[in-house]
Amino acid sequence: MKKRLLLIAVAALMLLTACKQNDPLADIVAELSASGTETVSEVSSEASASGTMKLTFLGDCLVSTLYGDNDHGTLNWYAENYKPSYFFEKVYDVLSADDFTIANCETVLTDRKLTPRPKGGTRAFWFYGPTSNAEIFPAGSVEVTGVVNNHMNDYYDAGYQDTLAALKKQNLIIGDYDKPVYLEKNGIKTAILFVDLWSLSDASGIIDAMNALDKDTDYKIIYFHGGIEGTNYPEQWKVDACRKLIDNGANFVIGAHPHVLQPIEEYNGGVIVYSLGNFLFGGNTAPVKNTIMFQLELKKDGYGKNVIPCQVYSGSRNNWQPCYPETEQSKQKTLDLLVMTDKRYTWTPSTDSASSETPSETSSDTSSETPESSEPVAPPENEGESGGDGDSGDGGDSGDDGDSGDGGDSGDSGDSGDDGAEQSDE
Repeated sequence: MKKRLLLIAVAALMLLTACKQNDPLADIVAELSASGTETVSEVSSEASASGTMKLTFLGDCLVSTLYGDNDHGTLNWYAENYKPSYFFEKVYDVLSADDFTIANCETVLTDRKLTPRPKGGTRAFWFYGPTSNAEIFPAGSVEVTGVVNNHMNDYYDAGYQDTLAALKKQNLIIGDYDKPVYLEKNGIKTAILFVDLWSLSDASGIIDAMNALDKDTDYKIIYFHGGIEGTNYPEQWKVDACRKLIDNGANFVIGAHPHVLQPIEEYNGGVIVYSLGNFLFGGNTAPVKNTIMFQLELKKDGYGKNVIPCQVYSGSRNNWQPCYPETEQSKQKTLDLLVMTDKRYTWTPSTDSASSETPSETSSDTSSETPESSEPVAPPENEGESGGDGDSGDGGDSGDDGDSGDGGDSGDSGDSGDDGAEQSDE
């Protein structure tokens, strides 16, 4: 079982030049500014001489349903009728045995009837659940939840603020825009940045954020949200962007959003997980099953990694309960998806450079997020307060949420970012 966590708010150092672990610091910029962060120190009852920290990363956790539906059999219905421990109970043995579990909370949690934010494009979805659904995370031994994704503003800033309040009530550590999470144990200090990544040009801003991290951090981890949905191989621009992050100081780059698994690559002394896929996913009764728990065991002088194949659910229909593979064949299929090979491309590069700023319409996206019903493009009419007028202003532009468009082929990791995934609201 994990020990009780002590949360300490600290100020982050800003605008420092990034360098790789164990490399000498160079070109340090003296300008500093205060920025909210989360720091967690865990004091182990075991001897600290082991000098290790074990982290487990989970993919998209959409702990709600489309439009907040709570009809019989939906995730929201299960949350009302089952204990919060139900959802992660089949993988609890792993999650409770690590030091910190990190998940991506990809939904609004609110008890109010809020007005959904209008979205463009041909594919649009709005998800929310009651604030009590936040209990699912600590009940499953999850300590850290990222909130950087394309659904946090589904119900304007009011929904975003309600979500933050619900997660904080559960004493969860929140990874937000411009808010690094620092984890410490047994002399190991790790920084995690939760960011959007929709084009190669986004990497430059992420590098600036890495430069601002505490200089005594042992490991720098990027947990990003972005890319094209439904493809089991990363777009060329995303490969270039992730490698650029490693080249500029990140030790691990871990992705989400495509709702399916993508390969794991060892590159230049670091590790890239291009997409973790879904983990606990309330948005569809039959999403793609293959997923993993990705673990890191960090030491001062190196690291170990471990991949634990899982399924988003068992049986023929989503029961909102991730589990281990039902068969060896299923386990092997999952592992095969993690192999980095150029033969796995499933996308067709656009002849024109794609911009991540322009919403797009697409008929080729095979996102597992798509409900079985017809795809709505206008928000449902909700009564009650409007929920605010505009984005939350929390540091990142998630207004054009989603992606699913043509993947532009960057060809050069030094390009300015005309390439990327065109975002469509979803």
